[in-house]
Amino acid sequence: MFGCWCSTGVSSALHYRAQADLARRLAELTVQPNVERKLRYVAEELDHLANEIAGDDTDFLRLEVLELRD
Repeated sequence: MFGCWCSTGVSSALHYRAQADLARRLAELTVQPNVERKLRYVAEELDHLANEIAGDDTDFLRLEVLELRD
């Protein structure tokens, strides 16, 4: 996956917001309209996920719960 599992919901939300910002920056750099649209869509989804995580008091990304897949 991303190579980093955050231990709290807040830091997880920050991680997804950073990934959304990266997707937006990449969208600005691309010259292919279809790639730009997809990257902007991904950024919106990541922002939505970050908002859901930030609003949730539970920490569902604990390593004890998840099985990391290769």
